[in-house]
Amino acid sequence: MKALNIFLLLALLGGAFSAIAQDRDPVTEQVLWKRVSLSKKLSPRITASVAPHLIAGDNITRISSLLTDFGLGYKINRNISLKGTYRMVLRFTEGEPMGSRHQLLMNLSTTHRITSGLKVYYRFRYQSQSPEMLDFVNEEGRNARNFIRNRIKVRYSINYYFRPWVNYELFHRMGHQSRGNHLRNDRLLLGLDYRINNDNKLNFFAGVQNRRDRNDRPARLIFGTTYSHSF
Repeated sequence: MKALNIFLLLALLGGAFSAIAQDRDPVTEQVLWKRVSLSKKLSPRITASVAPHLIAGDNITRISSLLTDFGLGYKINRNISLKGTYRMVLRFTEGEPMGSRHQLLMNLSTTHRITSGLKVYYRFRYQSQSPEMLDFVNEEGRNARNFIRNRIKVRYSINYYFRPWVNYELFHRMGHQSRGNHLRNDRLLLGLDYRINNDNKLNFFAGVQNRRDRNDRPARLIFGTTYSHSF
């Protein structure tokens, strides 16, 4: 049964990657993500977290963005959780002054166990971003961009240490002035979690992100690592 589950997961990974990569513009941009996630349980149901990110763009030749997440999660039960996050984004465009973005993220996450080692995770995310914090509460909200993001993840536990996974995410832009609600991006990632111990974990991943509403934007080939620590 374990061998069958691994075979089905590998088949899913290969099929998903082939489906998302086909009929795409051959021009691509390589991007590197480096992330550290620190979390602390404040109670059996409430967890606080901070997670700085570094993104290197232009085919990994320069730092293009620095992000920092400040989150607060609430576990409703063993399968359902809520999380609110404020994200500060600093963007570095060559030849231009540093820019900034403020994002508010609200997540609803669910977990479903298929077998003893195979789990499926679903996350619904509402995301609002703006150059200025006041635009989140401005009645006109002209500068705010709102997204609905749906992500499904399948993970298989080989043993205590190794857990390969695949996730696929759709980004829908909401309320665009000319195009209304539409699919903006999709992203496929393949990864491996390595658990060092109960409090420390490493994550390695790679994948592709496509711009679905514009044909003049290159696909992004993503490579990244995450180190997670729980206090």
